Amino acid sequence: MASSKHPVRDPDKFYHSFPHLNDANHNPTSDATPEIDRPQKPYYIYNCFAFIVGDKKKFWWPDGHYSYWPRQGAPNTAAELMAVLSEDYGYEECEEGEHGHFEKGVQKVAIFVKDGVPVHVAIQPTSRNGEWCSKMGYNIDMEHDLRAIETHPEDDPDKQGYGVVTKFMKLVKRRASSKSSTSS
Repeated sequence: MASSKHPVRDPDKFYHSFPHLNDANHNPTSDATPEIDRPQKPYYIYNCFAFIVGDKKKFWWPDGHYSYWPRQGAPNTAAELMAVLSEDYGYEECEEGEHGHFEKGVQKVAIFVKDGVPVHVAIQPTSRNGEWCSKMGYNIDMEHDLRAIETHPEDDPDKQGYGVVTKFMKLVKRRASSKSSTSS
């Protein structure tokens, strides 16, 4: 799969977890995060939410376990992710019909949910002609087809995919101090 100058860590496990990825629908764009027990300095462990807000120095998630979140005691819900994206970063929920379709000049975010709990977010930058970008857990950053990382009906829901996209948001106003490395 996807030969790249940015190799996937443990490709057998990775591609088993995302069986719908193939050479045509994804492209690694960064090296994997160094393994925690063999760190290479300088390095930072960041995740998908940190990636979409342009902070590659922290692990962001509202669960409170070894992670940063701007609001204390927040629940791990899609509504909470949407609230931070809206209030702190200038996003609003997409109208029906706008969802994951590429709109020239519009940056979008997709929220993936599994068993009612958000598990992943991806970004569609204005500069990628419709490609989505994600930080894949402790692995690589990559450009990809949005549906290629979802859990499909034939998949093992406990071991494969990131659930399904339940919410789409679009950037309507940029925060003055925002420095997103994934925007145009």
